[in-house]
Amino acid sequence: MRGINKILVGLFCIAVSASASQGRTDGTIPISKYNTNQNTIELTAFDAKRNGNIVEVKWSTLSETNSDFFIIQRSVDGKEFQDVMQALAAGNSSSEQEYYTDDYAPFDGISYYRVIQVDNHGNHLFSKNTAVELPPIEHIAVYPNPIIGQINVQLKIETGDEVAIVVRDVFGKEYYSTVVISSTENEIFVIDQERNIPPGMYVVVATSNDYVYEKRIVVQ
Repeated sequence: MRGINKILVGLFCIAVSASASQGRTDGTIPISKYNTNQNTIELTAFDAKRNGNIVEVKWSTLSETNSDFFIIQRSVDGKEFQDVMQALAAGNSSSEQEYYTDDYAPFDGISYYRVIQVDNHGNHLFSKNTAVELPPIEHIAVYPNPIIGQINVQLKIETGDEVAIVVRDVFGKEYYSTVVISSTENEIFVIDQERNIPPGMYVVVATSNDYVYEKRIVVQ
C-alpha cells in the first residue's frame, strides 16, 4: 500500500509518496548518485511536462540518507536558472520516494527545469535538465479582421492596469490613441469607426506595464 502526503507551497501542490517495496526490481538505473561518508542519495528519475497551461514536475529517489530538501529551478536558456520553490525531502529512507509538483506560472515558449537535492551538510546534487514547451499566450486579439465598422480590441491583462492603445498605419502615422484603465482581466476596448480611419493596413499597439502588444489589421 502506498501512502500519499500533500502539501501546498505557494503556487505548487506537492505530493510525496513512499513505495512499500524496499528497492527496485524493474532494472531502473539511477540518473544521479551522490555519496559522501554520511550522505547518500540516488535520484532515479526527473521529468517535467506540459499539461494545458501548467507544467507538471515529478522526480523520485531510490534511497536517501541525511537528505534535507529539494529546489526546483527553471530557465529560459538552460544555462541561467532561477529558484522556483523548495520541497522537504524524506531525510532518511531505504525505500523509493516519489515527489510531484505543478508549476502554475510557467514561462511561455521553451523553458528548462531541473531539481537540486541538498543534504544536511549543504552538499548539492543536480538532476539533468528537462525541456518543456508552452505556446505563447495571446495577449491581444483584434476583431473582426478585416475590419468593417467598429474595431474590438481584447487584451489579456491584469484588472486595474493602465493601457495605452494606438492605431497607426504601416508608415507610422497615428490615426487613433487613448489611455484607459482595465476593469477586467479580458477587457474589450471598442474603437468607433466614426473616427474615419481610411481603408488600408494598420497596426494596433497596446502598451501596459512596459509590455507592448501588437496586431496587424486591415480596414475595409
